[in-house]
Amino acid sequence: MASVRKRFFALEGVDGSGKSTVGKSLAEQAGGIYMKTPGEQYKAVRAHIDNGTPKETKLLFYLATVMDASAQIGRMLLTQPVICDRYIWSSLIPHAAYHDEDLGELERIWQPFSQRITQPTNTVLLTVSEDEQSARMGRDRDIATLSASDRFCLNADKRRKVRTLYETVANRDGWVVVDTTQRDPEKVAREILECTMGARV
Repeated sequence: MASVRKRFFALEGVDGSGKSTVGKSLAEQAGGIYMKTPGEQYKAVRAHIDNGTPKETKLLFYLATVMDASAQIGRMLLTQPVICDRYIWSSLIPHAAYHDEDLGELERIWQPFSQRITQPTNTVLLTVSEDEQSARMGRDRDIATLSASDRFCLNADKRRKVRTLYETVANRDGWVVVDTTQRDPEKVAREILECTMGARV
């Protein structure tokens, strides 16, 4: 069984699924640290990447932030659990959906990179109904500060494609799947801990 201090939870899911709120609650309940990709240190350059660069540049940028986070996570796990809001799939899946590219081909190309990052003890897919997702995004996001991903999510077809790809990979790879629709983040975090207590490294 994975020791508590070496547990690494990667939270994935569509925008508005509750990754940030659930992640912070999970970190508190597990006695660990919450982090997200891209980190705050990338905030200044992110607006330029999202709005002024080709799609390939965006993908490389977001994958690079995951590699950076991976190195930090490896060090943190020596002393405490880590909960990461968005990891490698949050780069690959939206890119495939938003730009009509084949996810399997992206996986093949980036497999050497994917194998070198710190691997999660558990990858958790947070799901949410489409109505609740739209409500949360409208409530929690200032239209003037929307990220590139947020803007793509305004397109229902793109939004649904992202949802489908996440569900497909989660089923294939045996992720923990938890629905957050109209649920308290603390209860969702508790359910994740209960579902993963027997996980092996």
